[in-house]
Amino acid sequence: MKPLVWVGHFRGFSGSAATTRSYTQALMRHYPDITIVPVSALESNDPFAWLVKNTPAGAFKLVHNHPTTDPEADAYFSNVTYDRVLPEWAPLFEYAKVIFAQSRFCQDNFAKVVSNPGKIYVVPYILPPNIPSRTHQLRIFPADKFVVGSVFELILRKLPHLLLRVFVEEYLPKLLGFLLKSLNEFVCF
Repeated sequence: MKPLVWVGHFRGFSGSAATTRSYTQALMRHYPDITIVPVSALESNDPFAWLVKNTPAGAFKLVHNHPTTDPEADAYFSNVTYDRVLPEWAPLFEYAKVIFAQSRFCQDNFAKVVSNPGKIYVVPYILPPNIPSRTHQLRIFPADKFVVGSVFELILRKLPHLLLRVFVEEYLPKLLGFLLKSLNEFVCF
């Protein structure tokens, strides 16, 4: 098996950094020799700093960021929902051996620019193992409802309407509820 190199945002507390760290932690069980290439330099005391090494020869490089971060990477993993592919990304997607998307919505949009849409896979966000169990649960929807939850800072430049569009296209045919938490307000659909 080729050595795995994960390129992404590891520094800070952004959603991108949190997902990059979570996926890397999950992969460490299967790829104990994983190497990371942070987009921004890490402090020496960062818990992921020990994974920053020289890129091994023949490694499989996966970019968890915009494809232009490393145009020669083997794979790309979208960490944002897009309703279209930027023109400069299309040749990079075509060249990639594999593309990971966070929803079928993104998968369908990415498939429009590659000759082999079979190389695009949906990988949903993982729940970190350190999420504590709660003794009290707030139930907003009946137990028989499928519920999708999202928590994010409502910033217009992040195009929150795309989240709603993805939700509708991905889940509407099922019996469900939708919970959106932004700051301290709940919005239920």
